[in-house]
Amino acid sequence: MGVNPLIWGKTRGLGRPHPLICHLLDTAALAALVWDRLLCPAQRRLVLDAVGLSESETRGLVAFWAGLHDIAKITVPFQFYKEPKDGKESYVSPGLFLDKALGDNRPAAFEKELGHETAALWTLPELLEDAGYPRRPGPPYLAYSHVVGQILAGHGGLFPAPLAPGDYENFPKLRRKKPELGKRAWADERRAHFNEVRRVLGADVVPTGTMTAQAAVILTGITMLADQLASEETHLNTRLVWESWTGHEGETSAYWPVAQSAAEELLDWARFTGTSFSPPLACGPEAQQHIGEELPGLISQHGPGLVVVAGEPGTSRTEAALYAASLLGHAAGSQGIFYALPSGTAADGRLHTVRSFAERALQGPRHTLLLHNSSRLAPWEATEQVGRIEPEFSSEERWAPEARSWLAEHKRSLLAAVGTGTVDELLQAVLPLPHNAMRLFALSRKVVVVDEAHARGPWGHKLMSRFLEWMGALGTPVVLATSAPGQALDALPRAYRQGAGEGRDSASPAVPMPGCAYVSAGTIAATDLECPQEITLDVETRAGAEDVETAAAVELFAASGNGRVVVFRPTPEAAVATFRHLAAAFPVMQDGQLLLVHEQMPNRDRWKATAEAKHRLAPGPDEHALTVLVTTPIMEHAPEFSADLVISGPAPLGALLARAPRKTDGARLLILSDGATAAADDRSLLCRTREVLGAGRRISIPGDLRTLYDEVYADDLVTGLEDAAARELRELDNRRAARGTNDRGTAGWAAVPPAAEVGSNLHLLSKGPEGMDKSLLSPALGDDLVEAVCLFRKKDDKDNKDNQKDDKVNKDNQKFFFDPGATEEAKTIRGKKNKKGKAKVRWDPVSVVPHLITVPRGCTRDVNCWVNNKWEQTGSLKTVVPIVMHVEDGNGVYESPHYRFELTPHGLLIQQLAQHDPERHSTGQRR
Repeated sequence: MGVNPLIWGKTRGLGRPHPLICHLLDTAALAALVWDRLLCPAQRRLVLDAVGLSESETRGLVAFWAGLHDIAKITVPFQFYKEPKDGKESYVSPGLFLDKALGDNRPAAFEKELGHETAALWTLPELLEDAGYPRRPGPPYLAYSHVVGQILAGHGGLFPAPLAPGDYENFPKLRRKKPELGKRAWADERRAHFNEVRRVLGADVVPTGTMTAQAAVILTGITMLADQLASEETHLNTRLVWESWTGHEGETSAYWPVAQSAAEELLDWARFTGTSFSPPLACGPEAQQHIGEELPGLISQHGPGLVVVAGEPGTSRTEAALYAASLLGHAAGSQGIFYALPSGTAADGRLHTVRSFAERALQGPRHTLLLHNSSRLAPWEATEQVGRIEPEFSSEERWAPEARSWLAEHKRSLLAAVGTGTVDELLQAVLPLPHNAMRLFALSRKVVVVDEAHARGPWGHKLMSRFLEWMGALGTPVVLATSAPGQALDALPRAYRQGAGEGRDSASPAVPMPGCAYVSAGTIAATDLECPQEITLDVETRAGAEDVETAAAVELFAASGNGRVVVFRPTPEAAVATFRHLAAAFPVMQDGQLLLVHEQMPNRDRWKATAEAKHRLAPGPDEHALTVLVTTPIMEHAPEFSADLVISGPAPLGALLARAPRKTDGARLLILSDGATAAADDRSLLCRTREVLGAGRRISIPGDLRTLYDEVYADDLVTGLEDAAARELRELDNRRAARGTNDRGTAGWAAVPPAAEVGSNLHLLSKGPEGMDKSLLSPALGDDLVEAVCLFRKKDDKDNKDNQKDDKVNKDNQKFFFDPGATEEAKTIRGKKNKKGKAKVRWDPVSVVPHLITVPRGCTRDVNCWVNNKWEQTGSLKTVVPIVMHVEDGNGVYESPHYRFELTPHGLLIQQLAQHDPERHSTGQRR
């Protein structure tokens, strides 16, 4: 018996085609090891319950199912796949004997209609039922044969729609309906491969349980991961079978140990297995302020769950959240941690803290990745460039190997044992996006910490509730750190308990401030703690021209030569204008005393400036050294700064408190009432915050926070206002309520259903609502921002103003530079050689990343710059917008129909040239 060896599974980048049966066995061997080494106890328990067999039998079935994932490559379009060759397309499969009627007539009309992933659902149910998998009454997706087919069809990232009852009841009719599946000879060959995988693995048992969405997500993640590892070209080339390989039973049996040995090597090479939490260390005094003494006992008695840590932002709350994570991770047998924050800058700043925690709390590999829209380099590279600042990591540790590692690829980056990134990375797991099952699988084996979980508005709050519902269903431990407990936050623990099986009417604890709350499927507990050290914040509101009042406030510090001031402006352009005004007003300030940080600085400049600001504003012996930092809202959730004075324009209460100084005494917040506001700020909350704070107020933090929030959101706030002000606020409140209802409705409409509603119909994880535009997902995808890079041609190139023309005149040998002075040249690298011995030359992405700039996507829609073929061939740069500039007065300039881009020593400035409505260009939103 055996299989046809000409049926190929992998060919790209290989010396010769890799037989499909070998690829199936490679994947099965890896799936078995993933089961052994990568699953946490909760994941394993969910799959065991869904399969209904012993652990050894379930392990065998998991490997068997993963080994069937590509069986639908035995279809006409795939096996006769065309590749460009000398300007023509030629078939790559050599002399298939199968079904000459279709083999000789391969119409292009159906070659792209049925991908091999989707075809798995059209072929596997018949094979599985013939192997004894039972049918069940009701829709086809309830049958085990169907759900396994849907799981394996989802290994490409999306789950196809379930089969119609008529198709499921008549498999021969189903084959006739899809001519791509081929006639009887093709079906026989699929059956031969099915039987051979089953024989080699000895997977003769059939499942007896009921599949759940949670188990299906885990099984899909196992299959995706095993398939991606098995497809690694470099390793695959070392185990290609000889050309005379026949595919007989003896040869496939002999290949199985080869596949198992290769699986061991691949898992070791990927560096993400074997991580676990050590027994928790003793709780430090700062963490004890927020945790109390009861939490360890509650977790020990009731098991992992969700913990809320409420308190003012700062080191003590972060340490408390991480200590709670260590308790939960050890109890749950978790294999890593993901720390999510509201912005990319906050994630940059928290990376060192989380990594240091991982070194103390985790055993085994601690591969660390930073995940947000501008994180392809680790930020500690910047600190090494500031000579007087001690780098947070040794000079031998470089960012480049991390950025180029196998785990750094986007769809599997959450598998890294230690991750720090933005909340967007979590919310995408509950949107109908490709590979959301991989996200859920990766996160469910970790402890998830969400910092400032409330800071996302109605849209983000609704998606966070759905995410926590899934985490509860998956048994994943979660820590929420917050400075704004209240009704909105109380809904999040309730969502977690609902997912854990408590139902829609489950209770939620009232989280004290400061304090700690713990919930699990059957337990609720809250601890109200006394804060031993309150911060007194004096708030003053002042009218007047923004730059004039800012300069007047700074003048006192500049004259004395000591003190720390942080100035917030709503946009990069406003921040640069204020920075220049202060530099002109106070020439006495020395280099380093006046700092600028905003999101439209090139990565390297921003990281270096952030490191300098962190150094000069950190609590310590140099607290009296004169420092003035001008920045934007991206620094709201950045590392803790110690400032004497913070100056800000009007902003909602939550934003003002996030910006407020963290000194224990003498902290001041100056609000310039006539200052500009961020376009993203809600006018109702701006008005309410203004009314509550008035001309000034003394606030005790954290003791007054809950009362302060209650005042700002109180329904009766309008009753004490004059008629005109009351009417204005009511109108703004009505608009805010309407937007909130719309945002919550849109988020609920766009999000995937809870696990209990998905059941075994996995298509619901991929099916977006009818008419859903991808632009609706922008708040969760970060699609409202994009990365750009400013480029300059060599000075002696023909008329460098032609750089703005889309005439593709560039030659591949032209040189590009990252600065107007043409001192930093863009580098290229050579790829692997093809069969003719030629290697493609591509841009080196590592040389580009330090110069990336985060800009609003709406500003770049009309940017139309052709670079060269090398750029087009660099896949990792496909989402980066190149802006090819010419030089004017020493700065780089590019003009699109609607915007003028100017690269200055202070970053990229964007000026709107014409009125248009596609999308505001203000970057007032949080990065």
